[in-house]
Amino acid sequence: MKTILFLISILLAMLLTSCATQSVYLQELSVDGPQSKPPLFITNDNKQGDVRIVPKISVSNSQTLEGRAQGHSNVNTSGRYRVDTVNDNGTIRYFERNGDNTKPFEQRNFRWEPPKMTASVNFEYVAARTLSLVLGASYSSGGSQSFLGAITGIGFFFESNNLAARIDIGAQWSTSSYDVNYVVTTTPFSFGSRETEVAFFHEKGKATFANAYGAFTVNTKAPAWPVQGFLQLAIKRQTLVNIDKRTAFSDNAVVLQSTSFFIVTPGLYFDISPQTRIVAGVHLGDETELLEADPGVLVVPFLQFEFGM
Repeated sequence: MKTILFLISILLAMLLTSCATQSVYLQELSVDGPQSKPPLFITNDNKQGDVRIVPKISVSNSQTLEGRAQGHSNVNTSGRYRVDTVNDNGTIRYFERNGDNTKPFEQRNFRWEPPKMTASVNFEYVAARTLSLVLGASYSSGGSQSFLGAITGIGFFFESNNLAARIDIGAQWSTSSYDVNYVVTTTPFSFGSRETEVAFFHEKGKATFANAYGAFTVNTKAPAWPVQGFLQLAIKRQTLVNIDKRTAFSDNAVVLQSTSFFIVTPGLYFDISPQTRIVAGVHLGDETELLEADPGVLVVPFLQFEFGM
């Protein structure tokens, strides 16, 4: 009996010491690419069978979004992630000692550089009395890179004599390039000293991701007014990076993947003809996923045209 208990104890100890917990921590993420926006359509005397072509140009105003992303590892009292370097028979390994990194990270580790200019063209087909279908494509350019995007969705609209409202839902495909640093920590389960081994990863790439959007738009349509107004409220997520970790470990968590925006868009429009109008406004975007963001509100002015067929 004592022999059996001894063997069980040995096997249990071997099992526990072979177990380990692993975690993934974002260190830095830099992104280049457009900050996509939901489509904007003015509702004014829509008729079944109508087709609208809506070209649009927006300027980023050179606003770089910087901030602190979730998921960074703890740091030491100097604000740095401290590890020890060990030469193990010619192999360099990194270890985090207990008590070294105990402070939350409070600096900036996120940067998003938008292209200077984005041009898009959206198409709307009024398929029913209160329903339209939407398709679109976009092109963004900044520095030495260019980015393509696409959109598809549906709109539900309602009109009265002087006011119209619209709800849009759909999907956007946006492209961005990324440069990300992250670490994977492995802590063995042990009754003795627990040294955490650290693996550093750096990945660069360019990818296209799909995300959903939703928007509510209200606009005036008073026949006696020479200039009309509109307001759009929108929410959206935009995926920036999806790390395919090239190492065998059990944790399926990934570093920060996407950002979230609440966008308020006020503006004016006036009709050139019954089938043509000019629309001007400004996108005011508030990023809600980052723990800290600067600027607090992204300002992107735009000009678009609507041509009916």
